[in-house]
Formats: sequence, C-alpha cells, structure tokens
Amino acid sequence: MALLEIKGLDIRYKMEGRSVLACDGVSLSVNDGDSVGIVGESGSGKSTLAMRILGLLPQDTTATDGAILFKGTDLTRLLEAPRRASAIVSRLLTERKYFFYAFAALLRSAQKAGIISL
Repeated sequence: MALLEIKGLDIRYKMEGRSVLACDGVSLSVNDGDSVGIVGESGSGKSTLAMRILGLLPQDTTATDGAILFKGTDLTRLLEAPRRASAIVSRLLTERKYFFYAFAALLRSAQKAGIISL
C-alpha cells in the first residue's frame, strides 16, 4: 500500500467570474521511504497541488474530481476542515522552509484526532 496516493485530482480557481483549471487529472503514488520531486514551469500547479494535499487552498478554489489517500484513508472530504485553519498556519506555509514543519504538525494533529494512525 502506498503511503500517499493521488488519483485523478482536478483543482480549479475561480477568477473574474470564470473557472480556471490549475491541476488536471494529477495522479501519483509515494511509498514509504520514497523521495519525490514535483517539477514544472512557473504557474504549472506545483504549489496548488501541495496546498491541496495539506487542505490549505483558499476559499476560491475547488477540487472537482479525484482522491487523496494517506495510508489508504481517503482525505478528500477531511481536507475541507483546514479551510477554516487560522491565518497563522497559512502564513507559515508561504515560507518554504516551514512547509514540512507545518505538514508534520498537520499529521500529528490528524493522528491525535484519530483520523490517521502513524
């Protein structure tokens, strides 16, 4: 079983009254111990994908299709709750050096809440 699996994820931003596709059918699988790099041109959706995995996309963004599985647990619906996260967490994630610290904190919180088991 993959540690993290993303299946057919579509992400859209609402801009000036229209919907803009930021990620189109993204799928990937990360096994325990794997190292993964996401590479692409500026504006290709790398940060959007990472923020969706963490559930920290802005309100004007929707994931229209796909699934995010962490250790087999579908996080797609669970990731809507962090939209209500404090502005402090959002600011931390804008600083790249804090990204993985924030991700680890999110995992610990999910574990304490009984959502996942690490």
